[in-house]
Amino acid sequence: MKRKNGTYEIVINSKLLTRYVEKFGKSADKYIPEFIYSLSPRQKKLFLESFIMGDGYRKPDGKTYHFVSKSKKLLDGIQALYATLGISSTVYEHRMGSKVYYRLETRKTKSGEDKYYSMVRSVEEVPYNDYIYSVTVPEGFLLVRRNNKIAISGNCMSMRGVKNPSSYTVTSKLTGVFKENEKTRNEFLNLINRS
Repeated sequence: MKRKNGTYEIVINSKLLTRYVEKFGKSADKYIPEFIYSLSPRQKKLFLESFIMGDGYRKPDGKTYHFVSKSKKLLDGIQALYATLGISSTVYEHRMGSKVYYRLETRKTKSGEDKYYSMVRSVEEVPYNDYIYSVTVPEGFLLVRRNNKIAISGNCMSMRGVKNPSSYTVTSKLTGVFKENEKTRNEFLNLINRS
């Protein structure tokens, strides 16, 4: 049924379907069923498209998708699903008095492609005097989530070389300033060896 504001209302009268979806929570307790994450990319996209039509919003320009819910777990699940498809998204927290709700947003590029990255809008310097750890994985990139943003991040080690566990740091793959400027590279590697 089409409403006056142009949206559609779908009414399903099925006790069997009601009993099935009840187990996925109500309101603030909703979540994505575990089996959804093991679907094929095509099936995941179909699930997300259906979710948008039923409980989401696509801006008229077609480049921004919104999901709003009281359930953080539900939107974290949607965000994780987008991440498995290589699409970046952000979850925002909103407060209205004592009520809290969450909004997930995913955007497309100007050419209409799904974004796989998040922009760093501001950088803040903070006093810090302790160890800094660098994670390295064979593929050379990590899926990271910080402040409810998901993005793909490259390993630091691929910039400066690979640390051989049985010896000093040795260079293997160098890019950018570490490849172009030997002085900077040597200073950096000396700092690592001394630590």
